[in-house]
Amino acid sequence: MFQVYNGFFTYKGMICIYDSPDQHPRIHDDELLMIKLNVSTVNTKNSKNKKTVPWIAIMTSMPVWAISVAKFCGAWGNLMLMSKLVSTRRVHAIICKTYL
Repeated sequence: MFQVYNGFFTYKGMICIYDSPDQHPRIHDDELLMIKLNVSTVNTKNSKNKKTVPWIAIMTSMPVWAISVAKFCGAWGNLMLMSKLVSTRRVHAIICKTYL
């Protein structure tokens, strides 16, 4: 079932997706103009306005570190909860049998 689903969307992607808006046969002229005016240039060998990703600024940004630490701690807590859940259920079952 998944192969059929994946094959369908792969085929659809190969038919409907083009490398650039200029190559798309069903795009309107006004939409193409709007895309060309509002989208910045892509880093290519021939482009004069090469934009680079500011990796140093990103990696030294406190919000990035805060989000990274929060995601790590959340994943770690979830892992600990899921791995210890079975043992706490056994303890709970023993307590219920003994005292109730």
